[in-house]
Amino acid sequence: MATTIIRRAIVDFSVLISAMVLQFSRHVRPERQEALISRTRAASYLKTNAARRRAFIELLDSISEIKTTSHVIGELQGLQKLHDEEQREF
Repeated sequence: MATTIIRRAIVDFSVLISAMVLQFSRHVRPERQEALISRTRAASYLKTNAARRRAFIELLDSISEIKTTSHVIGELQGLQKLHDEEQREF
């Protein structure tokens, strides 16, 4: 079976927010990670399955150039609900 290499990808809001949440959760105490992920807008298939989360991050890490649109960035800014230290970390 041949492996497909993805060099560049344009991601939409759901992929980007899921990636950001999972990346942020890496810096949270392990006992808080599941609760943090479950209350976010990360994709539902990632919220309950650690193996899928790892595969998702591995896939994104393998893409050398990830792009998005200004519309997606605007959507992200509209979701800003974190405060203080959590907001700085995110």
